[in-house]
Amino acid sequence: MRPPGLPVLCAEKALSRTPGLGCENRENPGLGGAWCRVRETDCRQRCGNFFTSLLQKKFSRATNWLYGLGCQAQFDFEDTMKESDCLFCKIVRGEIPCAKVFETDTVFAFLDIAPVNKGHTLVIPKQHHENIWDLPPELTPDLMDAIQRVGQALKDGLGAQGMNLGMNNGAAAGQLVLHAHWHLIPRFEDDGLSLWPQKSYSGPEEMNQTARVISGSIR
Repeated sequence: MRPPGLPVLCAEKALSRTPGLGCENRENPGLGGAWCRVRETDCRQRCGNFFTSLLQKKFSRATNWLYGLGCQAQFDFEDTMKESDCLFCKIVRGEIPCAKVFETDTVFAFLDIAPVNKGHTLVIPKQHHENIWDLPPELTPDLMDAIQRVGQALKDGLGAQGMNLGMNNGAAAGQLVLHAHWHLIPRFEDDGLSLWPQKSYSGPEEMNQTARVISGSIR
């Protein structure tokens, strides 16, 4: 919680490509409640660096910008677990603007504010569910239908030649907002993107043992 009387002086606009991420004392709430006890000019610079790092999904660097530069600020990631404070729930309710792509009674899709490629879309359940393990099975058909329809639209509308479908679950996997969401990234030949580097097992024995551990843990 923000200490009483502490002014909110986050960046007026974190980045020109991030509509909706404004200062809390203006028309839009700051993302997650970033604030600091420094002069507004300094705050704009520091919170701008914070948001830049955040949008690049570099958590440690974002934290270092806030605390390492003497900015007494707070970004409460745990609050995003609460439906009332969840960024994506606020988007669904219309409290934060977005570039909506698709909507049904149960599913919502909108453009990512920091796209890997233009057209990068997020598909989310309207109900607040934190991750893949928290999702009720009955939502699966609606979510899969939306993913397929939006994915086809990326091909038909943007001329995408392929699509990466990804979902980050948990902070260790890079989940930024604790509301289940799928990334639909349109792909084009020679777009310069590559998948993460691959590793290897020490040999067949380690590989088979890993498979047995996973298999034995399925319930």
